[in-house]
Amino acid sequence: MDIAERLSRLEVFSHLSLPQIEQLALCVTQAVFDDGETILKEGDSTVEAYVIDGGRVRILRETAYGQYPLATLGTGDIFELNFLGF
Repeated sequence: MDIAERLSRLEVFSHLSLPQIEQLALCVTQAVFDDGETILKEGDSTVEAYVIDGGRVRILRETAYGQYPLATLGTGDIFELNFLGF
């Protein structure tokens, strides 16, 4: 399945036309992360947004007492640094 087809199956993009999905797909880079791998950390500088195509992502905040869970996101969810408040 190509990127445009995968994007078109996500509810968040359901209102877009096929040409719009195809344009969006041109801006997408596919990445695969291992279980437990850190994707972003507070203080990182990026303009990227992430669309979860499968699996789950846990959003954690580091504190002096350890990690504090903020949210768990799943398939179809989008996140980026501004959304996370970092």
